[in-house]
Amino acid sequence: MNGGKRRRRVGFTLVELLVVIGIIAILVGILLPTLSRAREAANKIKCASQLRQIGQFAAMYAQAYNNFLPLGYVSYDTYAPGTDVIWFMQKSFFTNGPVGLGYLFASGIIKSDRDFNKQIWYCPSMPTNWRFSLNAPSNPWINLPVSNEQAMAWPSSQISLKVGYSSRAMLTSKVGDEQTLRWTAPTTASSSNWQPPVYFNTGTMLGAKLRSASVFKGRAVLSDLLADTRLINGVHKRGVNVLFASYAVKWVPIEMFQQDLAAIGITVPPTNNYTFTGDWFALGRIWETFDRQQ
Repeated sequence: MNGGKRRRRVGFTLVELLVVIGIIAILVGILLPTLSRAREAANKIKCASQLRQIGQFAAMYAQAYNNFLPLGYVSYDTYAPGTDVIWFMQKSFFTNGPVGLGYLFASGIIKSDRDFNKQIWYCPSMPTNWRFSLNAPSNPWINLPVSNEQAMAWPSSQISLKVGYSSRAMLTSKVGDEQTLRWTAPTTASSSNWQPPVYFNTGTMLGAKLRSASVFKGRAVLSDLLADTRLINGVHKRGVNVLFASYAVKWVPIEMFQQDLAAIGITVPPTNNYTFTGDWFALGRIWETFDRQQ
């Protein structure tokens, strides 16, 4: 009786499969940019939260140490008027100790062996292989503080622990470069003779000293990394988060400081060997631009 009836077709024809695949491809093409924007928006919010957390740690330091803020210094190691190093040791100069915000670790306010206290120093949008990334090949995390005895026994001749944010170094582009406290060398190589922190000047630095927190009232104190233009142009989509002394975080588009950023003269070749050829005072002008956004 059923011999004359057609069998019910099972499955899809090739044409139908191609149509379904095409529809899925179109939907993916529509959704991926939206998902990417949502992920970056979430990273920007997390980044701003991390900046606030670091600011709160700095406020704790100021409360414990006569209202002084341990802000950054001008670092040749970052090859920009950058402020991205928090601990520096170099055996040839018998130098070992915190730099800038590294005093948060030296004082015990932050415990460096806790994962959260490591991660907050690095923007979540930053690629893991960048020079300023957490545990990058050239920037392995070290538990701080490093004692003089540990420094003398260290297998390499230098430690330069870098973070993924920039802290303010100069109060004004008209006065000069500001450094914070830094450990300095004695006359011998014995770790027992290494001296406690004192104010440290190189030939290019002027008026190196910690500043009272009251001096920074209404000013920008911390921002996304300024020493790598790839972060500003790409990862955070043309701008930076900026933390003010009021603990407010604001977004500043690159158009507001692009001219001075170019004047710094940073080049970033594929090897990550940074070159600085520009204006040491350009960074001060960028921070002054940030101040005006408060």
